[in-house]
Amino acid sequence: MFEVYVKGVPSEVECLNRLHEYLESLSRCFGSSTTYACVYKDILIKVVPKVEEAQKRSTTLTHIFEPLQQVLSIVITLEGESVSNLAEISELIYGFAKNCGLMLKLIG
Repeated sequence: MFEVYVKGVPSEVECLNRLHEYLESLSRCFGSSTTYACVYKDILIKVVPKVEEAQKRSTTLTHIFEPLQQVLSIVITLEGESVSNLAEISELIYGFAKNCGLMLKLIG
């Protein structure tokens, strides 16, 4: 499982769109441009924005005047039984994201 952190910079949004196109070129995908699932060989790839509870910031005066920096997290989940196929698609996704400039974190 990967997590992609996006601040909304146009280049990041473009990379996310290109990642979707890239995955579509490798596999069969279903869904919208922001939430979709793809099937690569016997691996299910799910790309979903991480929905968190309303911001858990305190509402003290020190936080009221701070600019809100919103970072969207997108979770890429890989599910399957074939270790070699999981490793293969993980490398492809990681390589694409790295070359495109997305910040990717392996979370599980």
